[in-house]
Amino acid sequence: MKTVNENCNDCKHINMTEEEQKDNSKCHICLKHNVRVIHGCKKGNYIYPCLKCNGNDFEEREAV
Repeated sequence: MKTVNENCNDCKHINMTEEEQKDNSKCHICLKHNVRVIHGCKKGNYIYPCLKCNGNDFEEREAV
């Protein structure tokens, strides 16, 4: 069951995860809503969902 406020690092709609971001020159973007999302220190490397979906459009990215 999906819960609100999923970590967008794990969502297939994020342009790059915290791990993929090499420096702060590029922003994290929700590609589904074309909105910048921010990260914080909640639970380690955590990217907060955009306000347009608030985690409700979270779709887990496939493992590489």
